[in-house]
Amino acid sequence: MDLVGAITAKIAEIKHDGTISVEFNETIVVPDFFVNNGTLRLAIERQESSEKSFSEGYDFNWTTTSNTTTKIGLRINLRDPFDTIPSDIVKITFPSREIFVTKIGKRLAPNNTVLTMTLPNQISHTDATGIVMLGNIV
Repeated sequence: MDLVGAITAKIAEIKHDGTISVEFNETIVVPDFFVNNGTLRLAIERQESSEKSFSEGYDFNWTTTSNTTTKIGLRINLRDPFDTIPSDIVKITFPSREIFVTKIGKRLAPNNTVLTMTLPNQISHTDATGIVMLGNIV
């Protein structure tokens, strides 16, 4: 039985090091794990109007960095961060609305909810760490 209203999610931020923050509008029961193509799917897509061709897709993986009752932290690990261009889109799909629920039974609606956001220029995690360290020294 669905209750009035539904949980919504949004991509709150994507950083230059591939860190992604997804926020929910309500407190959810925290899923124990995330499996690509099961709990959620993450893809990077090239816009058709792009001047750079994109036919084979990106070589990347992703990991969960945090998982709380209101936010999921993800990190994209690109083999070559410099392959991306500013018009590329991160696409997160929630295949099943049954995974993300509140304690009183509200669900993410509908099935196959899709979140998108433009991917900023990416830098390697090593370079990002160096920049942060340099910022702390200055």
